[in-house]
Amino acid sequence: EGRAALERRDRVSALQSFDEAKQRIAQVKLIFPLNQEARVLELRINQVSDPDAFNREFARLIAQARTKIDAKQDLQTVYSDLLDLQAIDPKYPGLAALIERLEIQIGLRLPPPDPKALAESRTLTAAAQRVWDARNVSQFNIALTQLNRALELDPNNQTASSLKDRILTYVGGTAVVVLPSAGETLYNEAVTFLQAGDFLSARIRLTRLYETYPQARKVQKVSDLDSRLVARGY
Repeated sequence: EGRAALERRDRVSALQSFDEAKQRIAQVKLIFPLNQEARVLELRINQVSDPDAFNREFARLIAQARTKIDAKQDLQTVYSDLLDLQAIDPKYPGLAALIERLEIQIGLRLPPPDPKALAESRTLTAAAQRVWDARNVSQFNIALTQLNRALELDPNNQTASSLKDRILTYVGGTAVVVLPSAGETLYNEAVTFLQAGDFLSARIRLTRLYETYPQARKVQKVSDLDSRLVARGY
């Protein structure tokens, strides 16, 4: 209604409609303070009601977030605020890089791969592969140790993961996938948002978990969380 009133150049009615909408949003936020949809809607109302003031405020919020990140202050709140801003303008200069930097800082994203770590992971995987190819059963425990280390160095090493599964299956063991600390953080964030009713943010965290650590799809609790979100349409 507010947008329609603005199009009719009825600014008084538009502002009244926007104020009423903000009051309803405030009620939602009292119950679900982490609800991203409500926060983003509030920002969009501000964007429509006064674009110039909104643009200045948007730039101020980005600068404020950058200052807090530099000072390592209130990072979880800063992260939620940046996700709200990203929902409004994902192409805002520097925003994506700022979010990525913060995600690394708070453990939601793995740091950029270390070339030396990747090389060592490949070397360890190749050594374990030779043991497997020779079916040198007496060396399988050593190969598994090498593969575990390879996966620590590079969680996305699919060759190491598959080879580990094959060796464990061969010796009658059970292939167990364990989330790294960064993965556990993402999972716990998703659960928190789900419990708060912010299903969109929960899905965003889960998607980021899959992107960062593909093996997470094999973890039962992650699969269960995914199913709960799908059941809610997310």
